Parts: sequence; structure tokens; C-alpha cells
Amino acid sequence: MFPRPGSRARRSSSVAVAALGLLFLLGTLAVFISRAQHDSRSHQLANFKLRGSASANLVGAYISQQASRERRSAELLMAVPTVTRSRFQTVATAFGAQGAVLLGSDGRIVDVTPAGAAHIGESLTAYSATRTAERGEVAVSDVLPGPSGLPSIVTIGVPFESPLVGRRVFSAAYAVGSALLAGFVDHAIAYPQHEVLLVDERGELLAASPRTTASSVWGDDVGLAEAISHRSAGKVRTARWGQSTFTVARVPGTPWRMVLAVPDRTLYASVSGPTAWVPWVVFGLVTLLGVLLLFLFARSTADRARLSELSRELHSIARTDALTGLPNRRAVEEDLTRAFAQARRRGVPMTVLMIDLDRFKEVNDVYGHEAGDQVLVAVADCLREVLRGEDLYGRLGGDEFIVVLSAVEEDAGRSVAGRLEACAAEVALPEAGLSSGIPLSVGVASAELCASADLIRAADADLYRVKNARRARAASTVAAAGR
Repeated sequence: MFPRPGSRARRSSSVAVAALGLLFLLGTLAVFISRAQHDSRSHQLANFKLRGSASANLVGAYISQQASRERRSAELLMAVPTVTRSRFQTVATAFGAQGAVLLGSDGRIVDVTPAGAAHIGESLTAYSATRTAERGEVAVSDVLPGPSGLPSIVTIGVPFESPLVGRRVFSAAYAVGSALLAGFVDHAIAYPQHEVLLVDERGELLAASPRTTASSVWGDDVGLAEAISHRSAGKVRTARWGQSTFTVARVPGTPWRMVLAVPDRTLYASVSGPTAWVPWVVFGLVTLLGVLLLFLFARSTADRARLSELSRELHSIARTDALTGLPNRRAVEEDLTRAFAQARRRGVPMTVLMIDLDRFKEVNDVYGHEAGDQVLVAVADCLREVLRGEDLYGRLGGDEFIVVLSAVEEDAGRSVAGRLEACAAEVALPEAGLSSGIPLSVGVASAELCASADLIRAADADLYRVKNARRARAASTVAAAGR
């Protein structure tokens, strides 16, 4: 027997659904891993940028505090009409400045230190920092060349009000690379491999970590200088660390910028290397396990289908007569119970035909069992030819056959018996000694609302009556011939 198409289709559908489920699961897991790694890198980058902004804000807060202290001191000691040189130098020295200048309300120098009497009265309004301070805002300069060969400086200018002479500006100059600014830069980031620069608008260095002898970012790292001149963040190949990520943050209240650059291998160390590929190794193992389970499921499904088909085949074999292909006694008895139960519910008559071959023993004894098997097969073919698809029939054993007709009266049953006899009579089996057809006897019994066993016994009794009548006729014929 071959597997039924429907069962094969259902089996294929189950495997397909399982495969789609596995693909969905693996796809979801892959998206989750990719998303998690992307989010981790984004988180690292966001923290890196936040660190740059925080460092810039710290420097800005320090500059703001320094300007506030300068303003308070200037208002306390220099808000008088005439500022003595000692007062001016006291304020300048208090802040550790390399130099200082006091401007009048007209933007001209009132006093300057180190001593520079030649500059008194000179106008500084050409400088943007001076104009900013004169507008009442704190002015922080870019990197400026130091006086008389001294190191480069930056200035913090603060305006303050003098009741009699109006607004003045006190501007203190501090050496570039001061320990305090260097401290901010050194502690801007915790990565051991880094590049942190505090630069002005032109890229001149105020402080750097690690330390450098260059005076500008252009002299320290041309690639980084190019990058920060066009972008506030991104990728760059630095001279010191190779492929790196950088971020630039404005220092509030100043024209300065805080630049942080960290090599990618350091910045993303926690989400690269084993941390990055271990989830994919696990994903590969899950995929392999999923494919293996899918294979086992498909094989199990196929095995179950084969067992089911084998079970059905064995069940069919157990109910089928191997020689004739008709239902055997077991099958007939099982089907009889259901057929009679249905007939009782419907209230219709049942007719049973018991069939027996008249010369079967003689055929077996004279021509052999193969000839007898041919006779049985021929009778089975007659049953299939004459009977309806809904009729119940089978071989009880030996040369006995049974037919059960539902909703058929006895007369109609005897008509069926006649057609069976006629069909058998047309079968010529000379090799079995039956050139004139197969003789058989049929007993018929019909009733309503009776047990199957009672109706079978009645049909059996009618069969013996028919056989006895046939023998009696045959004996009479022989006696008449003898006379």
C-alpha cells in the first residue's frame, strides 16, 4: 500500500510550519543580537561624547569662576577714580597672572604689568576681546604670543563699574599650559590610550594629554586637525593611535574647544573581540541545534506516518482474505454488527445470502489446490461484478461466502442470488474441470429487527435446503438414466 496523498501533504505542512517557526526564531535572535551590539556601541559613543561635553563644561565653569573672582577683586580695589600702581599689581599678583592690563572706559590702557609705561594710553579697541569686555561681557581670548619672549598666553577680561569714571576692564594674562588647565585635560577621560586637546579657534594648544611639544593641533596631528576643522564628531585616523573616534565640545563662555580622540579598539573594547563574537557563536550553536531538531522532527513525523501507514496496512491485511482480496471472516463479523445496528435504527429489512461451491472438494482432490484457488478467485470476481458498492460481502473460509444486503426484501435477495449463479455459470475453467461454469448453491434469508446471528442461521438453513434439493434432483436424474 502507498501513503495517502492527504497524509503526506499534512506531514509536509507540519514540517514546513516547524521550519518557518525555526527561521522566525533564528531571525528574531539575529536581529536581537545585532540590535544589542549596535545599541552597546551607540551607548559607548554617547558616553564618550558626554564625557567630552562634561570636561568642556568643567573648564568653562573654572573660567567663569576665575572671571567672577577677578571682577570682585577689581570692583573692591580698582573702582576708584585713580588706581594706584600698587593696587593694580596687587590684584594682578593675587591671581598668579603672567601679566595684566587695566583699560579705561574709552578702551585705552590705564596701567599694565609687567611694567610697560610706553603702552599707557594706547587703545586696544581693535581687539575683539576688548570690545566684548567693553560691552559688559566676560572676554576670553584665543592663544596670544607672550610679551618679550615669554610663553604664549590667554587672557580673561572682566568689565566692572567705577562710580565716577564709568566702566573699566581688567584683563589678566595666564601662561598657556598652566597646571590647572593641564589637570582638566589629564582627567577628561579614563582610557589609557587617548588624545585630549584643549584648543582655541585656530587650533592653538592650551593643554594636551599626553604632553606634546607642538604648539598647535596642526603640528601635533594633521589628520585630527583636518577632522575637527570640519566636523564635531566622527572617525579619524590619528598619527598616534590609528583608527579612532573623536568628539569636539565647545567650552562655554570661551572660544576654546575640548577635543577627545580614542582608538576604536579601546573605546569599543567592551563590545568587540570575544564580547562581540561569543553571541554569534551561541547563535551558530542554536542554529545548528535548531536544524538538528528540525531534522529529528521531520524524521519523527515521517516515521510516525510510516508507522501509521503500516498500521493501516496491517489492519487491512488482518481484515482481507489474501487469496480473493475480499473481506475475511473477521472483517465480515465486525461490519455485520454495524450494518445490523444501522438497519434497526432505520427500520429496514436485511437479507443475507450464504454461498457454497458444490464441487469444490472434487476440484481440489482431482485438479489440485491451485485449480481450487482459481475457482475461489473467479467466484470473488462474480461477487464484485454483481453486487453494489454499498453491499457487504466476504469469504468466511474454505468455499463459503456471505453477502449482506441492506434494505432489500427476500424476493430481491433471491434475484441477486440468481444473478450470482448465472455469473458463475458463465465462467469456464477447463483446467479445474469446470468447462460449463462453476456450480454453487445460495441460501437466502430476510427479516427485520432481528439479530445477525439468527439471520445467518436462517440463511445457512436455506443453503442446506437448496443443496439437499439439488442432490435429490441429481439422484433422480441418475436413477432415471439407469432405467
